Amino acid sequence: MSDNPPSTNRLTEVAAERRAKLLDGIDRLRTSSPVAQLLSERTLMVIAAALAPTGLLLILVGWAGAAGTPNLYEQVPYLISGGIFGLGLAVLGGFFYFAHWIAELVKEQRRQTETLVAAIDELRHNDDLSRAITELSERLETTSPPRSKKRAARTTTKS
Repeated sequence: MSDNPPSTNRLTEVAAERRAKLLDGIDRLRTSSPVAQLLSERTLMVIAAALAPTGLLLILVGWAGAAGTPNLYEQVPYLISGGIFGLGLAVLGGFFYFAHWIAELVKEQRRQTETLVAAIDELRHNDDLSRAITELSERLETTSPPRSKKRAARTTTKS
């Protein structure tokens, strides 16, 4: 027969059922989408490495073309095709680089979380440590000093 009363056994069974249901739900979650697979960290970095310098190069080409003519009507096409389009590409490249950086941070955070969870699980399954913690908490409960009268009086007056 078990040392635990029947109500404790029932709570343990309910907790085990809920945990199994949670783990089953977690297994069924979709962890990556096709867009996430397409835009991996490396892809984001390659796109950023192509767009940003191309944008800066277009700005320089637009400036060189506009600087070669004194007429404003000849400078406007260089401003539009080189300057504005180049600026857009440079900013877009910067956004892709930022997305790459954020993806790397998330990947590192996940790696650290997995390590932490593994360490916690290892501690949880260590029977010697569990017994030592239980024994220490029992000792603390039995040897804790009684509350002083002043402290007890303060608590009752505040209530």
